[in-house]
Amino acid sequence: MRFVFVFVLVFPTFTLLSAEEPQKLTIGDKAPALEIEHWIHDDNEELKPVTEFENGKVYIIEFWGTWCPPCIAMMPHLAETQTRYGYDKLRLVSVSTEKPEEIEAFLERTVPGTDKTYGQLTSVYSLAADPGRSVYSNYMAASSSIGVPMAFLVGKTGLVEWAGHPGTMDQPLKQVIDGTWNREKFMRSFDQDQRLMAEVRRLSMLRQKHRKEPELVLSEIEKTIERFANYDEEKIQILNTLRIRALMESGRDADAETEIRELLSGSEFHHISSAASILMQLAPNTNIDVKPLAVLAVTKVESMALPESLRETPASMKQMVQAQKQAMLVQLLVLAGEDQKAIAAATVAVKEAPNALAKQMAEAMLKQLQAKPGK
Repeated sequence: MRFVFVFVLVFPTFTLLSAEEPQKLTIGDKAPALEIEHWIHDDNEELKPVTEFENGKVYIIEFWGTWCPPCIAMMPHLAETQTRYGYDKLRLVSVSTEKPEEIEAFLERTVPGTDKTYGQLTSVYSLAADPGRSVYSNYMAASSSIGVPMAFLVGKTGLVEWAGHPGTMDQPLKQVIDGTWNREKFMRSFDQDQRLMAEVRRLSMLRQKHRKEPELVLSEIEKTIERFANYDEEKIQILNTLRIRALMESGRDADAETEIRELLSGSEFHHISSAASILMQLAPNTNIDVKPLAVLAVTKVESMALPESLRETPASMKQMVQAQKQAMLVQLLVLAGEDQKAIAAATVAVKEAPNALAKQMAEAMLKQLQAKPGK
């Protein structure tokens, strides 16, 4: 039995971008206009379509999907953010590339653990459908962003001030609104991230195109890692993860296993998370003995602490990451052959779920485990 979990901020769901190279968008650039035909909640006078960015007002342009659990989990926080700052200071526009009818159907669903629908929950901010993907192209593709949820802060002069996971935007948003934001400092970090993500995008496309030539793909990944040798080691871990997968696709399972063990030999959050993610996605026909690696990974996941990069995020974000860490532990216990311990860990996940959606997912996970033969 396999479960699939999304580990926010560590392993986001990657959406492969178009092969067409869009115009580049980075921090300090003028924010592209929102060419949107389908606005939802526009019956609210405060939520009329945004045809241009108003001077003196800050905007959040957030990208999401009804199929994306982390996106849905962010909705209460987004609603609270819009309510806290009010419409005079802030407009939040949440964009999906799905058809309007798909979004409308989702909004009719009830928020788990409440008597509210998602339509009621999100009624305080703007939702928009972008099935033609023009806004997606102008923001997500142009900035080399490859996963949702993703948010862009447009400042009081219409320039892009910040971009990242919406769960980490509270401090930048406050500083953009009160005028203390250091755009230049963030720009340097973001430009580095853009170059890295552009390479991940390129390598993902190369892997798709040359599936029958894994050695070619592996060689290109290794050349890319060399070019990024002076980057922050935590950031380029995504490239090392691609390399391990390429090793397996090239039939070099022994080398891949050595690399996984190396990741699990220390205590770094990004190394342990990468190794655990790889183990959870291993195909059944690999020549790697997953069980002893999973046993080792369990001990590491149980003791790993939040990285420095997450320590300044809101409490709700920390709780979400902790819940996903618990979900990761459950799957690793299953791979280790420890079904009873997995059930106990899933029970804890239900009890400590930080929100209704996380609880619903944990309950489904526990139910699957309890339904296994012999349980």
